[in-house]
Amino acid sequence: LLVVTEIDEYSTVIGGQTFRHIDYILETDDGDKITLRLNPVAKTDPYAKKHCDVLVLFPDWEQEFDENLLKNVLSTGTFEVLENGEVVATYHRIGENKEPYSATVRVVDKPGQIPRVENFKYWDYVRDVEGGTQEFYFVEMSEETGWFQMFKGVLIFEEDVKFLRKKVDA
Repeated sequence: LLVVTEIDEYSTVIGGQTFRHIDYILETDDGDKITLRLNPVAKTDPYAKKHCDVLVLFPDWEQEFDENLLKNVLSTGTFEVLENGEVVATYHRIGENKEPYSATVRVVDKPGQIPRVENFKYWDYVRDVEGGTQEFYFVEMSEETGWFQMFKGVLIFEEDVKFLRKKVDA
């Protein structure tokens, strides 16, 4: 069973247009965290049943601010994941942009709480994997603390997501 422990609403302005997506932070019975990212899709086909892209993101790495990572790795448009000094995966930025996106994030992690606001820079990457699918990699940096968090992710089908409401005692 997965329980929603936090909801984050990201607002990113690109070319004067605001884009939003929602992250549901889910916690397992073992205390592990998984993020379910719902990213609305443009309605080009009025008969399309798809409303959003759904990504499942798994925490991969986190660390304090690192000037080398910021200036010499993230600015290149390519991100290599290393294990024991060996490259195990190479990701490329999605689209042409090599600059980070800036997002204002409204965070709710307690029922009835007024959302707090945080600011992040983030970089989005993708790579093709076996079977013709793609794997995503996101690097986020808190603008307040410089803390980096990195996530691996895969797309899932929208219809595979079901939310059950749990009654919360007042």
